[in-house]
Amino acid sequence: MKRLVKNSRKKINIRMASFLPCCLFMLVGATYAPGEMVRISFSASKDTYVTLFRYDVLGNVQLLFPNQNQKNPLVKANRNYYVDFMIERRYVGQTPLELAQINVGEYLVQVELTGYESWQRVVQINDSRTTFLSADLKSTGQYGTIVIRCDVDLARIYLDGQFKRLTHKNRDIVLDDIPAGFHDLSIALSGYHDWSQRIEVKPNQKVQLTIYLDKIVGTGGLEIAGNVDNALIYLDEVYYGETSSSGRITISDIPEGSYELRMVKEGYDDYLTTVRIYPDRISKIDVIMQQEYQEYQKLEEGAVALYCNEDGARIFLDGFYITTTSASQAQVIEELKEGVYEITVIKEELN
Repeated sequence: MKRLVKNSRKKINIRMASFLPCCLFMLVGATYAPGEMVRISFSASKDTYVTLFRYDVLGNVQLLFPNQNQKNPLVKANRNYYVDFMIERRYVGQTPLELAQINVGEYLVQVELTGYESWQRVVQINDSRTTFLSADLKSTGQYGTIVIRCDVDLARIYLDGQFKRLTHKNRDIVLDDIPAGFHDLSIALSGYHDWSQRIEVKPNQKVQLTIYLDKIVGTGGLEIAGNVDNALIYLDEVYYGETSSSGRITISDIPEGSYELRMVKEGYDDYLTTVRIYPDRISKIDVIMQQEYQEYQKLEEGAVALYCNEDGARIFLDGFYITTTSASQAQVIEELKEGVYEITVIKEELN
C-alpha cells in the first residue's frame, strides 16, 4: 500500500517597509543656542501613524508630534511635515520689553502671565532689522479673592506692582476677580517698613491676610549739662555712661520716644526727670544735682554748716567776708558765740 503525500503551496506577500526620513534645518556640526527654535522635517514613504517624542538629559519627555497644529497622528505618504520646538527656555524679562543683539535665526517666543493662557509665536530674526511682536493674552477664566486686613490706615496695596486700594485700620479690604495663580502682594506706607509676600490665589477660593506694618524707628541724641562730674546716666534703667569732668555728656543713637532719665552719684540725691528723644535731633537738658542732707552729730557748739549748689560764691557773716562756697561740700564756720547772725551769700556773674 502506497502512502500518498499531497504537496501544498502557500502564497506569502512580502511588503516593503515604510521609510520615515527626518532632518534638521541646520548645517552639519551646527549647534543651537538656549531659546533658539529647532525645526524637524519628515515625510513617510507610505501612509502611516507617527508619534515623535523629545528626551532631554534630565529624563524629561515631551510629545512633539502630534501637536496643536497637527492633531492627527496619521501622516500621508510623500508629504512634508514640520515640528518646531525649543531646546531650552530662557527667561529674558517682563513686558513691555525690548531685546537687542540677538543672533540671526528662528526663535520660539513664549509669554506667560498668571491667570492667562500661555502665548507663543515663532519669530525670524534677520540681520539689521527690528522685529515687532504684540501678544494678546487670553484669560483662563478662573478667579479668586484676596481679603486684606491691616493695622494702619491709608497704606497703599499693590498687586503685581499695580496699585489697587488703600487700607482701613482693622477693616477688611476685598480684592475680587483676581486671576488664579501666584501673585506678588505688597503694602507700603510712609514711616513704615514695606510689607511684601508672594501668594497663591486658587479658583473660587478666598485668601485671608492679616498684616501688621512695622514702624520705622528713628534715632536722636541727648546732651546733658550738669553740675557734677562722673554722675552715672540711666535711661529707663539702661546705663548709658557718665558725665565728664565738666559735668557734660552727649549720648547718640537713642531710639525715638520718651524715657525716664536718672542720674546717680554718691553723696547726691538721685536726679529723676522725663526726656523726649526726637528723630535726627539732639535734645538738651540742664541738670542740677543736690547734695544729700547730713546731720553733724558732733558739730561743735557755736558753728554753722553752710551748703550751696554753686562754687565760688562769697559768704558774709554780719557783713564780714568769711570764705567762698564749694558745690561739693559744706563750709563750716566755727567758734561762733551764742546769738543771732546774718549770713549773706553773693555770687557775681561776669559779663
